[in-house]
Amino acid sequence: MLNKRLFLIGILFLSLLSCTDLERNEQLKQISDMKQTVVRLQKDLKKNRVDTLAGFRTSLMNLELRLRNNYRADTIDTDLGQKMSQYKTVKKFFKREKGEVKDNQDLNSQTLGTAYLSVKNGLIEEQKTLELLKTDVENGNGERSKYNEYVQFEQNKVKQLTHLLNDYKTHKERVLKMFFEVYNVLEPFVSSLELKNADKSTTR
Repeated sequence: MLNKRLFLIGILFLSLLSCTDLERNEQLKQISDMKQTVVRLQKDLKKNRVDTLAGFRTSLMNLELRLRNNYRADTIDTDLGQKMSQYKTVKKFFKREKGEVKDNQDLNSQTLGTAYLSVKNGLIEEQKTLELLKTDVENGNGERSKYNEYVQFEQNKVKQLTHLLNDYKTHKERVLKMFFEVYNVLEPFVSSLELKNADKSTTR
């Protein structure tokens, strides 16, 4: 009778171990899937980085300087006033980032450089968190009963980062569209002013 009881206890113990192993393997698989998603998001972000931000800033600054040097009217007409207003809106999105990123700041109000860093830093932080969670699950560290809760929490964060990346891509496309809409109108206008002023100088 005693041997039978020990046998049943052994079977129960092995069953519990088997269930624990299955649950741990599933948790590790979910963590691995999230890590792969983060890597994919990082690659997507890198592809959507604006490498010529300094070039855009220089173009805008030069355009403004040329306009100031060549527009010699007492008043600004309505169309030019509207374009200059749009120019000022576009200009703020190309300001040099100062390094700090405010978590509570709407991404669509950030400069392109700062918006990029918001997503990049979030993905780097998530990558570190997932690696720590993987180590905990593998080694049985901390409260094992909460592993599923931790995994679910990180899954939600990865979803949020996916949405954040999509928001950045939309923001980038919108800002670049605004830039070219303004620049492609103001640049020919400024060039025509320069030609007129050059002609006036030669006729004097």
